[in-house]
Amino acid sequence: MLSDENVPYWLVLTHDIDIMSLRELPITGRTFWGFAYRCFFANTYRFAKRHISLNQYLDSLRTFFAIPLIKLGLARDPLEESLQIMLGLEKTHDVRSTLYFATRAKYAGHRPNGDRAPSKRRINYELSNYRDLLIQLEKEGWEVGVHGIDAYRSLSDAEYEIQALRDLLQKKDKIGIRMHFLYYKYEDTWEILDQAGYCYDATLGWNDRIGYPGGYYRPFKPDNVGNLTILPLNIQDSALLSYQELSLDEAWHQVESLLDEAIKNKAFVTILWHNNSFVVYRYWTELYKRILKRAQSDGAAIIRAIDAINLLSAFEQNDAVSEI
Repeated sequence: MLSDENVPYWLVLTHDIDIMSLRELPITGRTFWGFAYRCFFANTYRFAKRHISLNQYLDSLRTFFAIPLIKLGLARDPLEESLQIMLGLEKTHDVRSTLYFATRAKYAGHRPNGDRAPSKRRINYELSNYRDLLIQLEKEGWEVGVHGIDAYRSLSDAEYEIQALRDLLQKKDKIGIRMHFLYYKYEDTWEILDQAGYCYDATLGWNDRIGYPGGYYRPFKPDNVGNLTILPLNIQDSALLSYQELSLDEAWHQVESLLDEAIKNKAFVTILWHNNSFVVYRYWTELYKRILKRAQSDGAAIIRAIDAINLLSAFEQNDAVSEI
C-alpha cells in the first residue's frame, strides 16, 4: 500500500520533446505549415474567443510574419526559447521533471494497425546534436528518457531506441519511455518493452481527455513482465487546450477536480506538458504554473517519473518486510 502521512498526493512532471526549433522543420512538412497556420488563423479564432490575450495575439502575428527571418537565423526562434522557459520555470519552483527525447529522426513510424503513421508524427531533430544539453540536464537533476517511435511494435525497434540513448549518454541507469502520439499494441507492448530493458512505460493515457486510465491511482506492474512498471498519464496539455479547445478557466476546472480526486486516493498524478507549449502559438504556460502552485499549496510531492518508479519499489519492499 502506498502511504506517506505527510504527502496528500504525488505530482509527476513529464515533457514530450517533439520539436526543438522552428529552423529544423522542413518547409515542405505539415508541422511547419501547421505552425504558421496556427500563428495566424487559429490564434485569430482563439483571440476572438478570449482564449489568448491581446499581447499573445500580437506576438503570434509578429511571429507569423517573422517566419522567413527565423528560418534564415536572422530572428529569434521561439521554439528554442520555449524549452529554456520551461526549465527556468521549474528552477524557480525548485522542482525537476522528466523529458522524453526521440532517438529516431525524420521517421514517422507506424500506426498500431501496421499502416505508416502520418507525416506530422515525424521528429525532425537529430538527438546527437543535443548531446551536451542532455548531459547538462541530467547533471542538474532532470531525467532524460526515450520518446518512442516504433518501440511499442517490436523488440528490435524497442532495443534500437533505448540503445541509441544509452550510447549517446553512456547511460547505464534505469531508462523509461513514453510513446509518441501514445501509440500502443495492447496485446504485447509491455512484454516488448520489458524484454528491451526499459524500467517503466509512461504511455497509458488519453490524447483527448484527462483522468485515471483503468482506474489506476498509482504506478503498477502488469502481469507477464519481469521489471517493467506502468506509470499512467493523467493530464495532458493538448487534451485540454487543443482537442477539447477549452479556455484556461475551463481547463483549470477539470484539473482541480482531478487533483481533488488525487487527495482522496493519495494518488500519483502524471502530467504531460510539451516543451513547445510555453510560447507562441500555444501560450499554455499559465495552466502549468497553476498546477505547480496548487500542488505546492497542497503539500504534494513534486517528482520526476523515475522517482515515482523508485518510490513504488521502496513501498513494495516495506510492505513485504512488514508482512514477515
